[in-house]
Parts: sequence; C-alpha cells; structure tokens
Amino acid sequence: MKQLLLSVACGTLMSVEAVTLPDPLIWWTMDETAAGKIADASGNGHDLTLGPGLSLVESRISGKALASDGTTNTWATFSCPALTSRTISFWLYRNPADNDASITSAENKYPYIFNGLSGMSLMFEGTTESFRQSVGLTGAAPFTFSGPIRTWWSHHAITLEDTGAKDGATGGAICQWNYYRNGGLVFAKTNLVATGSIEVANPAVVFMNQGTSGAKRPVWGQIDEFRVFGTALSAEQVSAEFRRPLDARDPKLIGRWSMNDVTVHGDASRTVAEETGLSSDLLLGPAVQHVDAPTGKGLYFDGTSSSWAYAATNNFQALLDTTITMWINIPVEAETLNQLGVDPHARCGGDGSDAARRGDVRLPRDCRGGASREH
Repeated sequence: MKQLLLSVACGTLMSVEAVTLPDPLIWWTMDETAAGKIADASGNGHDLTLGPGLSLVESRISGKALASDGTTNTWATFSCPALTSRTISFWLYRNPADNDASITSAENKYPYIFNGLSGMSLMFEGTTESFRQSVGLTGAAPFTFSGPIRTWWSHHAITLEDTGAKDGATGGAICQWNYYRNGGLVFAKTNLVATGSIEVANPAVVFMNQGTSGAKRPVWGQIDEFRVFGTALSAEQVSAEFRRPLDARDPKLIGRWSMNDVTVHGDASRTVAEETGLSSDLLLGPAVQHVDAPTGKGLYFDGTSSSWAYAATNNFQALLDTTITMWINIPVEAETLNQLGVDPHARCGGDGSDAARRGDVRLPRDCRGGASREH
C-alpha cells in the first residue's frame, strides 16, 4: 500500500493498581558501593561484599546494576538467615555469549547466581538459556527450566512455600515451587520434596560464582534490584514486584525518527538517525523515497516489496507499556478493497446495514458519497 510516513516516536507510560508487598529481608538496589560493599537497603544488615571483577554500571532498569567482567575470579558473598518459605526476585541481563568456553557439563563449571541461600542454589544450565535449581542439598536432584534470554533484561522470581508437611521416606519438606518471568507464572512444581534442610542460616552465601577461590563458575552479565522475602509472594504480588522499579521511572521517550534527514553510507545503505540515543537508526529499503511533507520531510512507500523500513528499540530498555505516535497519509487512489480487507460484494445493501453503517471500516466511495477516508 502506498503511504507517506512523516515521523515516529515511541515512549513508556505506566500505571498499575496498588498491591501490598511485604518488606524484603534482603535488598540490594545496586546503586552505590561503600567500603567494598553494597548496603542492604532492607536495613537488616545483609550487605553484599564484593570480590574482584564486580563493578557498578549504568542500568536501563533502575539507576545502576552490578556487572561481572566474566573472569573466573569474580564473586561476591552475603549472609542469609534461615528461611522456610521465601521469594527470590531479581533483574538479570546475560551477555550474548560466555567468555569461558569451558562452561560445559563435562567441565562441571555451570555459573551460579547464588549458592547456599538457606538450602537453595540457582545456576545457569551451562551455556543454554535455562536455569538449574536445587532445593535442599546443593547439586542434589537438580531440575532445569527455561530462564533468561541472552541480551535482554528480564525479571525473575522464584517462590518456595513450605507446606509444613514432610516426605514419609526422606523427611524432606514438601514445598510448592513457582517460577515467574517478567511477572507471569512460567513453571510450577507441586509437592516438591527438598533433598535436605531448607532452613539453614549461611554467613557466606556465594553470589555470581560457585566459590571465592577463583577458577570456578563466573556469571558474565548484570544483575539489579535483588530481593529476598521471608514469604512466598502471591502471583499478584510477584507481578507488582516485577513492575516496582519500572513504575518508579517517569515516562520516557526512547525512540524518535523525525525523517528530516537521510544518511547514505558507503555500502549504499540509507538510514534515518534516531534522536534519543536509546534505539537504533531506521534502515530504509531501496524503494523508499525521501520527500517533502507538511512537517518538513517524510518517507514515501510505493507498495512494492522493496519499500520498507526497519528499526529496533534498544532491547536493554525494559518496557511494560508503550505508546507509539506518528503522522501518516494514505492516498485515496492507492486504496483497493483487497488491500483494505473489505468484501467487494458487500456493497451498501438494500437495508443500509452492516458495512454501510459501521464506522470501523472504509466503504466504497459510492456508499458514502465521496472519497473514502480513515475513520
């Protein structure tokens, strides 16, 4: 379809109904360090002590994030109280590839997010986009599930509810286990039997690696807004927890293409510059024309297969709600009933019903006494 596109902008507008969340037992905002530690914002004193290879970088989620340089001698530690039911919640960005080619099952070097958090461990399933979880003894009866997609920020929450019942054969706690990604339930395990005690205080939980002596299992990526709750959050609470740091941000313009200037590159490709710095330039197909428009310049698409444009908003930017605005003009002469998806036999009709009365479709001009226009 022939059309004239003048300018495009997109941004975020967010709102959510209030849901009450309990206070976390452990909370690292990852916004600042002091004396080699990230303070526990919960006020409970479970500071994150940073080892080598970890630093704060600018985050697209909330302020800053904790980043690993991917070397084997990268780790942090923290203390954790004994827990029964709990929720672990965090934002994670995993780099496009691991810099340690030996992260394989044969080498037994799966990277740990944490190891020994009151009887729980969480690691990556090698180089795949999956997690591996143990409840009870580390490494005992692990199970895997699809987890973080590389190069995207995503939110992860794991809830473990101690039902109070014990397995008759092993004496292990019988639990309800849920995994949520980006606020939605992805996997659940009912009657999960812990392979050891889940109520174990640990003064030195290992974070972002397996151990603190180097040459272990480094995590190469970034993590932000890490929280531990002393209860299993409900689905509604997990959804609110997912939105919390994002709702704290003001609406923000993350992409704007005014179409006023086109750059021709050495390989003959053409782009329209993106003006916020948060998204990519707009790549133009060979048939797209740069023409005069009421707002300055615009792009003209002639309806052929070579008439296209492409841009990606930066996938570092976590989005919940998006508004896209643009000026657009579709010439009347370019419109056909086939292009519009209107039944050419559904004329005005003797009773003037259906298509003749509906304002949500475009009608042939002889049904409305003039040139058809957008509703």
